[in-house]
Amino acid sequence: MDIVKILNSLIFFFIFLFCGSVYPIIFGANVFYFMLLLLSITSLLFQKKYNSSYLKSFRKSTLILMIFLLINWFLTGFNINLIEFPVMFAIIFIFNVAYLALHNKEKVSIKSFDSVFKVIVFYSLANFVLTSLFKGLFVQFYNDSFACKHLFFLFFYSAENVISGIDFIRNQGFYWEPGVLSVVLNIFLFRLLFSNMINYKKPYIFLTSFLIITTFSTTGLTLVFLQFLYYLKQKKNKITSFLILFIFLILLFPLLLFNVNEKIEGSGEGSFVARNYDALAALDVTKDNFLTGVGFSKIKNEDAQEKSKVFMASKFVEARGNTNSVITIFLYLGVPMGLLYLFVFYNQTLVDFKKGFFFFILLICLASEPLVFNGFFIFFVISYFYKPILSE
Repeated sequence: MDIVKILNSLIFFFIFLFCGSVYPIIFGANVFYFMLLLLSITSLLFQKKYNSSYLKSFRKSTLILMIFLLINWFLTGFNINLIEFPVMFAIIFIFNVAYLALHNKEKVSIKSFDSVFKVIVFYSLANFVLTSLFKGLFVQFYNDSFACKHLFFLFFYSAENVISGIDFIRNQGFYWEPGVLSVVLNIFLFRLLFSNMINYKKPYIFLTSFLIITTFSTTGLTLVFLQFLYYLKQKKNKITSFLILFIFLILLFPLLLFNVNEKIEGSGEGSFVARNYDALAALDVTKDNFLTGVGFSKIKNEDAQEKSKVFMASKFVEARGNTNSVITIFLYLGVPMGLLYLFVFYNQTLVDFKKGFFFFILLICLASEPLVFNGFFIFFVISYFYKPILSE
């Protein structure tokens, strides 16, 4: 039994829990941070031998990211209080330790996440079936920041769509909303479509695509559509694949149009209005804090938002968190440091195939969900400081 392999599999799973999962929200994030740190340290202790270049990369990554945070703290007027600031340092340190534990055993790439992606696919399929057939068994959960219905805290749903008079449960897996599940599944779909080193590709391609459809996420459906179009452009000589995917696109397009119309004029209009407000308000605040941003202070961010013209012209009575992660980068860091952060993000080493298109996919994902400073996406930034992986 390879204990390190088991521990590292758990670490990979925990990384996805810090990517919009309901569990840190329901049971408290600190518990999961502690468990991730414990798993990572235990893995390193069992490994015993350490690659000196990886240790150097670990020190470099931890130091540079902490200095990056310190500079932001200084430029924004020491806006984070003395409780929040050490917590942010701790989060940077924990994810760096986790990355080292994984990378020291076997170089980390997007391929390393395949087992977790597959678990999420089959779990999401089970969640879709159970929420569709046994909706009445689910019970209500709510706290100050989150509400959903659950079945033994294993399966979840919180939103529904009505199509032609029929209620459809929006599949969210174990994430806090369906859009987050669609983001994770679209990243796996990219891996399936554009990397050859994976077994049973075709069944997973269609199952993953189907599950993205069950989220009824406009962003998710758009990304499936764009990824298949790009795939067809790359695979012109494969007639069978071309015809199958072309037919799938024809079937997908009406659903995408319906979903977009629902978000703009139908029952999902509230979501569209809120996301549109988030983008405009954040841009307005960023414009007034162009060089430094407002920092990672929730209080300063809300104060700046409530003073913005966009907020005063809106129907909102209090400031909101921002759902657009791309604009959030500039909102928190300012434009110069925000561009530097995106440069590091683009030059990540977890994915080294179709890198430009993958970055495009990530930007669309992050423009619809507040995930950029969460676990899985922090890993992309950390990977920049390690030696590149071999090409697939």
